[in-house]
Amino acid sequence: MRALAVVLALSALAAAAPARAVVAAGGDGTGHATPPANDPGFAHVAALGDLTGVYLGGGWILTADHVPPDRDAVILGVTYPAVPGSRIVLETAPGVPADLALYRIEGDPGLPWLEIASSPPIVGEPVVMVGQGWTRLASPAYWDAAWQPTTPAMAAHAGFERGVGRALRWGTNEVVVVDDEVVLGGRTTTSFATTFDEGVSADEAQAVQGDSGGAVFAQRAGDGVWELAGAMFTVGLWIGQPADTAVFGTATYAVQLADYREAIEAVTRPAVPAAPAPWRVLAGVSLLALAARAASARTLSARARRRTDRAAT
Repeated sequence: MRALAVVLALSALAAAAPARAVVAAGGDGTGHATPPANDPGFAHVAALGDLTGVYLGGGWILTADHVPPDRDAVILGVTYPAVPGSRIVLETAPGVPADLALYRIEGDPGLPWLEIASSPPIVGEPVVMVGQGWTRLASPAYWDAAWQPTTPAMAAHAGFERGVGRALRWGTNEVVVVDDEVVLGGRTTTSFATTFDEGVSADEAQAVQGDSGGAVFAQRAGDGVWELAGAMFTVGLWIGQPADTAVFGTATYAVQLADYREAIEAVTRPAVPAAPAPWRVLAGVSLLALAARAASARTLSARARRRTDRAAT
């Protein structure tokens, strides 16, 4: 049923729009504001005014390129000023910008480096989405085919309307599309996508206003380590969908960070010439010692032979 929903949703979606913030399907809309039990890196997600970024480590923020530059980052309640002029836009190909940017902040949040995914997610892989955006109303909303409010029994669409305030929240989903090239706003971005499906989970998430630059984490099966797999940057909406709504069947698109990892780390973690490995140093010392011992042994042997020769004569 999930695959069928994806086909129907993507075939009827309007043009993609800038991403907003995470809305979770369950509860009254105020939950999911503290880290989940299996925390993928909630503390690394930063509020950039009314939008979102991810603190990678080493003073670097990752966000969507359409997020305005030089935004101070609020991390764990502390504000870290942006370093003017430090912004770098990533590219999908030479001269082709992606909706992805880096910039530096002043100060140290004291968080470890995030691991960026080295390979793309696969279809069906579970992910955790974290972003900042509006709080939804407690009760679901229903619309008919013309997007007029209606009853659940008569509804063609269901979802949620915008409430008051915004907060950093998390939710879950599954990857439904990978390696998708999204062309939007003069940028071409390699991405993966999730869809907002009804009845799947109380944690089911969709991006809404404010989520641009927010994190998508994946926990790889091999070692159980959480990796930063994506950065949310746009959404796909139903044709005619009202503003400030999160409707089942819509999609969230995230930058597929594995495709940009090398470029990101070339900026944020440039290679440092490695010191000689300890074993190489030790091996050199050992070889020198062996050579010295061998030379000493040869000298002693020669002296012994000379003594023997003298005794013989």
